Amino acid sequence: MNASGTMLCDLLVNIFLRVCVWAMMTASLIGNFASLILHSSGKKLKPHNALVLNLNVADFIFGIYLLIIATADIIFRGYFVSVEKQWRNSIACNIAASLSFFSSIHSALSLSFMTFCRFHVVAFPMSSPFKETKNVIRLIISLIIGSILLTLSIVLSILYSEDAHNVSNPICLILVTAQLG
Repeated sequence: MNASGTMLCDLLVNIFLRVCVWAMMTASLIGNFASLILHSSGKKLKPHNALVLNLNVADFIFGIYLLIIATADIIFRGYFVSVEKQWRNSIACNIAASLSFFSSIHSALSLSFMTFCRFHVVAFPMSSPFKETKNVIRLIISLIIGSILLTLSIVLSILYSEDAHNVSNPICLILVTAQLG
């Protein structure tokens, strides 16, 4: 129910939300795909390009999450309230939740790693291992594995917990909450 006490019949309840989701999805998918092409088209992959490609993949995945939400809004428009519970428990919603969580975690870790690498190259220009692409790629693979493991641990713990309120939102975001006390 909304503030006036009436039932909400749509996943994205007003035109402003729809426009924002579609605009962000389009920008994310097209922009990150174009950047993937641009940064991978060189003869030799450089450390900076590897770092940008890694971030592009994480942000592209969030665009896929937005595509799932926008598609569900179109499919269920006008009667979402009658299928909301089924939607929240659907495979599509669980996949969307996993994609959004992975993308968020991996983007944050990637940005932190990019900052660390840039700092290390500037602070130690002669001895930094991050000047070599192979070292950067090894650490990117470690980041990806770490992000996947973190995502799986959170998603599986939520799916198998009795505390269902952690995932009970129609836009399929994993909201990890804890009771204090």
